[in-house]
Amino acid sequence: MFAQDILSERIKVLVYSECVLFVDGLRQIYNGKSSFSIVRTLNAHQNLAESAKIIRPEIIVFEVSKYTELVTRQIQQLRQSEYAGKLLLLLNPSEIVGSLQAMLSSGVDGYIPRNSSHEDMTNALTVVSNGGLYFPQLSSKNVVTQPQGPVFEKSSNVRPMKALETEVKSNKCLSDREEVVLRKMAMGLCMKQIASDINLSSKTVDTYRSRAMKKLNLLDRHAVVKHAIRSGWMDEL
Repeated sequence: MFAQDILSERIKVLVYSECVLFVDGLRQIYNGKSSFSIVRTLNAHQNLAESAKIIRPEIIVFEVSKYTELVTRQIQQLRQSEYAGKLLLLLNPSEIVGSLQAMLSSGVDGYIPRNSSHEDMTNALTVVSNGGLYFPQLSSKNVVTQPQGPVFEKSSNVRPMKALETEVKSNKCLSDREEVVLRKMAMGLCMKQIASDINLSSKTVDTYRSRAMKKLNLLDRHAVVKHAIRSGWMDEL
């Protein structure tokens, strides 16, 4: 196979970051050694949507210091453009939980914690490139109790008790296996990974997934993640 053919088969990942050294470091790690090709915007003045239109990546990794209203607007502009690829955020874990609902509503496919290992980043890229969502394990110590600005919803561990009771009641219709499958699905695992974790066939796991989603009227993986947040499953990890 020619080098040009290999290059064309690799998944283009745009890392949108102000830190040139960080992006160049990723390029040295990935380019030529994996199925992912790391690129960066050549013009620091281009916004996210403009960069995506010019570079046309399959995945965007958007590095942000805080999940602010400006970040939300950039994501909305991206999703309103012609870009139909995947979007991962790279930010501090402390910014995540208080902003999860806003992220999901704006069309984010997952997040990568800062200081993640090369293996964790590769896993995130692999999951979203295969159509999954990537929301690694969260703990209550990482919860943002004072979200910044009106675009954020309160952290899941301080949501109204009535709403939590409603979600807990709806979960009672699930079997133990169905709930386990949904929980792992919300974490970003694919059916094959879930099957390996609980020692079942992929076909059996997919059956549990289908039954559980039908019982809870969840249409896609985004809906499953939202349900997991409202149910407090993320707080228990």
